[in-house]
Amino acid sequence: MKTVFPDTDNSNTKVLLCITFIITAILTIFILNENIQAAEKDFPFYPGEKLTFQLKWTVVPAGEGILEILPIETIKGVKTYHFVLTAKSNSFIDYIYKVRDRIDAYTDIEILTQSCIKKNSAKGKPKERWL
Repeated sequence: MKTVFPDTDNSNTKVLLCITFIITAILTIFILNENIQAAEKDFPFYPGEKLTFQLKWTVVPAGEGILEILPIETIKGVKTYHFVLTAKSNSFIDYIYKVRDRIDAYTDIEILTQSCIKKNSAKGKPKERWL
């Protein structure tokens, strides 16, 4: 059985091969670009989610920590996620060291930069840092 290849010296064949290669390359770039953009926009969390942690001091229950993702806000013209972390010691630990902390953190929706961090504590003055 003899294998027959198209005449590669023919200029029409070369043009068709070039066009096929270019079209394939363009389609591949568009398909990969859409997949990369979709992967960048897919986050493991969304506004409205809430994580609750039981805090312990070795084996002694010490309090509770809550991390929440609040709705998207606009700060200085930039859309940002608003994360809130609150920590509260229980009544037994309050006798030793009372904790009533709240930390607000803002980051742009691409999660590339932080915009602001605010800390309110039962001890000391509230602190705010804009980045």
